Amino acid sequence: MTQERVAPLITIQDEKFKQQYELGVRYALSEEKQKRTPILDSYLVVNLKYVAAGGHFACLDDQKLHRFGFCLGMYHGAILSTQATALLTFSHEESQRGYLCGRRAYFTELSYQERTYTDEKLMRLFAQIMQDNMDCLDGGDDALVYWCVGDFFGVLSGQLFPLQEEEQANWQRRKALSC
Repeated sequence: MTQERVAPLITIQDEKFKQQYELGVRYALSEEKQKRTPILDSYLVVNLKYVAAGGHFACLDDQKLHRFGFCLGMYHGAILSTQATALLTFSHEESQRGYLCGRRAYFTELSYQERTYTDEKLMRLFAQIMQDNMDCLDGGDDALVYWCVGDFFGVLSGQLFPLQEEEQANWQRRKALSC
């Protein structure tokens, strides 16, 4: 069986992160197509909490951070060759809100540079999200973490899913919704 190369959703500079990303894509693609659906938002949130609880964000070249390459590869691979309309499955309403805000930002506000992620930029973003929400590790509210995860994936989704007329019309109707 030949392996197809899948262009990553972010610019990857670290070779180990790249290997993990590719492994995540392959693993997700190995699932039967009928069973393949977008991964739950909680998959990334659980991994963010695990890494933060272990103190691994303190050093952004920590080997434990390569796991996020695998995570992103899983999300990417899970939506390939399916009829998915989103990069993830929402288990928390805040991730869905964040996702919609991220998509709107991608199409209406962000410059190319602002909506382009590198592995290094992504690790800084994840570290900042968790630094700002450390209380969720002790059972505190993790709604903002879910919102941030949704927002991140909403921005990434703009590369894969074109802006839909219905989506644009909804933005017009929801001007009162704050992001």
